[in-house]
Amino acid sequence: MMSLLVVAVTVAGLTTLAAMASPDGSELRASAAHRIGVAVFALYVVWFSAVSNNDVLDRRFYTEDLERASYVSFSDTLNSNIFQTRAGDDLLYVAFIGVLSRFGTTTEAFFSGVAIACLFVYIWSLSKILNSWQVAFVMLTTIALGIFTSYTSIVARQGISMSLIFASLIVASALERRKLGLLLAIIGCLFHWSALPFAAVALISVRPWIKPRLVLTAWAGMAILFVTNTQEAALGPLVRYIPKYGDYTSSELAEVYTGGTNRTDFLLASLGLGVIFLIFQKMLEVPRWYGSLLKSYWAMNSLFLLMGYVYYSDRLAAFSWFLAPILLAAPAYATNSRRSRNFGALVLLGSVFIAFAAGPLSGTLP
Repeated sequence: MMSLLVVAVTVAGLTTLAAMASPDGSELRASAAHRIGVAVFALYVVWFSAVSNNDVLDRRFYTEDLERASYVSFSDTLNSNIFQTRAGDDLLYVAFIGVLSRFGTTTEAFFSGVAIACLFVYIWSLSKILNSWQVAFVMLTTIALGIFTSYTSIVARQGISMSLIFASLIVASALERRKLGLLLAIIGCLFHWSALPFAAVALISVRPWIKPRLVLTAWAGMAILFVTNTQEAALGPLVRYIPKYGDYTSSELAEVYTGGTNRTDFLLASLGLGVIFLIFQKMLEVPRWYGSLLKSYWAMNSLFLLMGYVYYSDRLAAFSWFLAPILLAAPAYATNSRRSRNFGALVLLGSVFIAFAAGPLSGTLP
């Protein structure tokens, strides 16, 4: 699989560079090499999700969910809170695992199913606004950054939920089909309840009357609360209305979760990505939907900053980071700006470097 992935990265990378250099080459843009590249990238994600990160407790808990669901009928699965991951409130996740349990009860079977579901939604939404070489480019960037595969291989419910929120934003902003976007967001929230506030602020932020300055001002305010560790005080009595708030702030959880809270590196990573996206928007040719997705990035990241003091807040940051691959790759789509395509080529080369240096292809070269 690793050798096949190396070939896919090489072929897709070279043909993508050629497509950027010759933007009018429709035959090259529709090249089968890109479709093959997308297929190989997808197979890699399924394989990686099935066999990696076996030392993480979440994988064991999800496997136990799958086994428990296999012991009862499908209707009993829907009506019973039998899950190790406390997933009884996530209706569509319960239904998903009930169906999946009929096909196998191994860890590999579960996470393969999760990866396939996430990939279907992700690639479907990308294909609605991009052609094959652009989808291949985004898939390469997605794999290199590692955010997508972290959620398809470890945090299954949020992974499916994030994929659906991503699709809802693509549909609502780029295709301007707001009702379908809302439906996809609702489905995403039914896979994991934590998606609800992110779906709400993201779908509101893409509306034309929400100005970028407003979103950036809100982010700056949340960043101040984050740095000063005063979010809980600012929320005041509102915390009592946050679902499962006590579960994610308990001292017992501190013994299990060692990732820390209000992590400065997450703030700097979010700010760094956001600044890059703003530079791309101001200086380069980007698609018309870029501004809407960028507003959603800042809006969802603001929510992460507001809740950065709770345990597992990294899983909240990922809602905004999920947009990073498509926003980073966007300059490559330019048809009238050589400078934009040159920046796109740098992103492509950077993705390949990350993939080989620290990502999925690390260790494959001598």
